[in-house]
Amino acid sequence: MSIVRWSPFPELDSVFRGMDQNTRALRRADWAPLVDVRENDQAFVLEVEVPSVAVHDLSVSVVEGVLSVTGTSQSKQDDVDSNLHRSERLRGSFSRSFRLPDGVDIESISAEMKEGVLYLTVPKKQTLKHEVEIKVLT
Repeated sequence: MSIVRWSPFPELDSVFRGMDQNTRALRRADWAPLVDVRENDQAFVLEVEVPSVAVHDLSVSVVEGVLSVTGTSQSKQDDVDSNLHRSERLRGSFSRSFRLPDGVDIESISAEMKEGVLYLTVPKKQTLKHEVEIKVLT
């Protein structure tokens, strides 16, 4: 029996290559806004941080139970005309999607933009909570 020296590097290299391929396949946008999801008795509320995104650059839709928020953050004209020394703000297109739970009223979803935050209210369907007495015949 001969002894073979084992090197972990070829295996690690293939793992990293696989991870890179997976992240490239999942990447659908230039950046992703931060989102808080809250729930109360009447609705789910999504708070989507979209600083420097104009309302006309946003799109909200529901297709087959999936709520999608897409948009674009544009560069200002003075960013183009001047020599930018440092840029930490993300620009470009974004997309976030959320599978909605059963029991929500998609026809009544509302959206409001305030101070760089998009507030999406997804109302729950109202269920009748009154008691019905059923008589059992003998």
